[in-house]
Amino acid sequence: MSSAEQIVAKQRLLAKLQELSWQFRRDGIAIDRAPDELDEVQQASEQELALAAIERDVALANQVRLALQRLERGEYGKCIRCNKRIGSRRLKAVPWASMCLTCQGDVEAEQQRTVPMARPPAPELSPRMNGRYAGSEQTGVKGLTP
Repeated sequence: MSSAEQIVAKQRLLAKLQELSWQFRRDGIAIDRAPDELDEVQQASEQELALAAIERDVALANQVRLALQRLERGEYGKCIRCNKRIGSRRLKAVPWASMCLTCQGDVEAEQQRTVPMARPPAPELSPRMNGRYAGSEQTGVKGLTP
C-alpha cells in the first residue's frame, strides 16, 4: 500500500471515528416515568433500541480503532486470518475491514452454524378450552398435538 493510500485510509478511518463520537454525544438516553402505562412501555422499547444502537456503534468504533492500529503497524490491508491482501474495493467500502471477503464469509457461515436454535414457542392456552392447550382435544393428552 502506497503512502498516499495510507493517508487516505487514515483520513477515512478518523472521519468515521469522529462521526461515531458525534453520535455518542447526540444519543442520550433519558429515563423518565410516563404518566401512562402504554407510554412507559413505548419509552422502554425506544430505550432498548437506543441501547442496541449504542452497542453497535461502540463495536464499530472499536473496529475502526483496531484498523488505525493496523495502519500504524504497517499491517493495514492484510487479512488477519489468512494474511492475504484485502481487496482495494472492499477497503474503500469498509475501511475498517480486518478480513478478506473469503475469510469474512467463512467466519459468518461458522457463526450461523454455531448460533443456538431458538426455543419453540410454548403452546397457547385458550380460555375457551377450559385451560387445556390448543390441540390437546385431538390427542387426549394435555399439551400435545397430533
